Amino acid sequence: MIRFDVHKVFRQSGVDFKFEMKEEIAVGSITGLSGPSGSGKTTLLRFIAGLEKFDGELMCNEVVWSKNKVNVVDPSARKIGFVFQDHALFPHMSVIRNVEFATKQPDSAYIADLFARLELDDVRDSMPHQLSGGQKQRVALVRALAPKPELLLLDEPFASVEQRMRSRIVDVIRHHHDENGSTVLIASHHDHQLKDLCSRILFINNGRVKAARNYSSLSPDHDHGVVEEIHLEENTALVKVKKGEDRLELRLPVSMLEGVQKGDKLKLDFLKDQN
Repeated sequence: MIRFDVHKVFRQSGVDFKFEMKEEIAVGSITGLSGPSGSGKTTLLRFIAGLEKFDGELMCNEVVWSKNKVNVVDPSARKIGFVFQDHALFPHMSVIRNVEFATKQPDSAYIADLFARLELDDVRDSMPHQLSGGQKQRVALVRALAPKPELLLLDEPFASVEQRMRSRIVDVIRHHHDENGSTVLIASHHDHQLKDLCSRILFINNGRVKAARNYSSLSPDHDHGVVEEIHLEENTALVKVKKGEDRLELRLPVSMLEGVQKGDKLKLDFLKDQN
């Protein structure tokens, strides 16, 4: 289990942005992070990867990875594959060298299979500046998958690619997960692909988890209620939620309900202060 209780205040355009999140993510699961730009999805991925300091604690399988601005486990020892939004390819290396650089003992057959699945055979020897945005995205994915990471962090992996290739990327991620048992976290604006892939989606806004959908179980628990009705108005929505034998009415900003529908589970501990 990946457990984190993290918080940090960012200064953005003269305004404080407070990131505050407490969650658990099951090892071996595929979890989606959905929300508008600037909501905190990338920040969470960077916290987990050890690329940004924060207050609080982050653990994986009961081992503390980071605590109160200190990386207890070095990022290089976390066995993570990361696809960055800007691809972060080395400009002086060819495509194949970028990929091989990510692993100490490249599995040539495995890498060749990824190149074929993602239609990259023709650009193996190309330089990053010769690639389209979609090709860079796919090369970054291959590089992240090459070492067969235990934890795969994907930041907008469906950006810059057409629908057909998005479906291909979904297949590659699912195949990697099934073959290697990796834990996968995907931050994306493309809810359709998240719903195809993920067993759970966290809906994030303003640095907090505002709602969660669990695709394996929709039964209510202590911190969740099940959506029974959603009535949209101009900028808000009246949401009727069942929690155990109780029924609640919540008036929430429409932005908090992106992707939420009847039957979904909402995290009520984060919603209660909205009313």
